[in-house]
Amino acid sequence: MIIAKLDSGLLEVVSGILPAVILEYIGNSSLYSAIAVKPASWLLLSITLQNSTIFKEAFCHIAALYPAWPWTDKPQTDLPKDLLSAIKSKARELEHMRISVDRQLSMLTLQAPYLDAQNRPMLPISEINHPYKYDVVNFWWHWVARHLNHLDSTEPIQAAAAHKASDFCNHINTSCLSRASFYRALAKGGDTYLPFNELVRKFKVAGRYLIGADEEEMRSALVELKGAAAGIVAPLVQSSLQLKGSGELGYLSCVAVGEEEMVWKKEETEEEDGEGGMEL
Repeated sequence: MIIAKLDSGLLEVVSGILPAVILEYIGNSSLYSAIAVKPASWLLLSITLQNSTIFKEAFCHIAALYPAWPWTDKPQTDLPKDLLSAIKSKARELEHMRISVDRQLSMLTLQAPYLDAQNRPMLPISEINHPYKYDVVNFWWHWVARHLNHLDSTEPIQAAAAHKASDFCNHINTSCLSRASFYRALAKGGDTYLPFNELVRKFKVAGRYLIGADEEEMRSALVELKGAAAGIVAPLVQSSLQLKGSGELGYLSCVAVGEEEMVWKKEETEEEDGEGGMEL
């Protein structure tokens, strides 16, 4: 993009026409596509222009991928130290959010009343009071745990065409082996992952006899479980980007960027505080 290549001298000359050019790019989505390709260059440009739209979009891409830095056009050392620190901080927030989601998923279960009691409080299901629901929860846990174990032990981008199929996932297109795609599958629910018919087939292959009522109980349990999981991962799969199709990127982009991250806003605040301190 021509704009991203302008040096500081040319920027000063064309500063009067840049807002109109940027608005044109925003209107046809070209700007957001360009930022996605070279976010580091656009981030530095946004500081020169003091443009919050470009800044937020570029910052989000970088923080979402950090500590990875695949942009050869701008090394990390080109960024101001305070800005790089802010990027690292947001990257840590995203990682902590993901860890929290993983913990909630690992603890997810279903509750139901005891079969032989009335007016009893809802309690976590067990192999005694709701054996089929209990089996469904364990199968679901197995599916999630196997994928999380893979994601924690390897780089998803390098992953896994050769990754062995598990009992309940054959990884046909390997999308479930990408961290972002894994959480998005959980968010979509339904037959996006662990389809009910496949689960029933596994039961029957294992010699488990099921009647219609058993299958219906299992189906409702799986629907409830997937619904709860979708709610847990929902904040993680939301995108803060304006880029069309950001929900299909190979990384999560739920990075909230505010004025406190904007270098020029911080400088303005510091100047105002300094001036206030000079008053007698």
